[in-house]
Amino acid sequence: MIYLVILLLDKLLKISIIELSLYYINNTGVVFGLKIEPLILNTILALGVFLLYLIFKKFKLNNFGLKLVILGCLMNLSDRFIWGGVIDYINIFNILVINLADVIILIGIINIFYKKYLGEKHILKN
Repeated sequence: MIYLVILLLDKLLKISIIELSLYYINNTGVVFGLKIEPLILNTILALGVFLLYLIFKKFKLNNFGLKLVILGCLMNLSDRFIWGGVIDYINIFNILVINLADVIILIGIINIFYKKYLGEKHILKN
């Protein structure tokens, strides 16, 4: 349920940014601005998210990090269907522009790697 709320809040935030004419970029490319035909790109992305979901269900994964990665992917994928591209609005030192979904994906990946390689057995003790 919380994931649906985050997804809806993301859409409301993006609608507000667009309506208020605040700074944003409609990123129609992929990583590093690589251009792919939208129908092909959306199909590949939708299949990728669906495969992640199937893996998640098949192996009965209860991994918070993976849930965040899937949520972030769904947030960006839904942007592509709604606006024809991903709405990016967080400008980082004029080097790159990202959005909340990208941050959620990054947190999910960090969580996955932390649990895999650092977990409880590696926590430093005072």
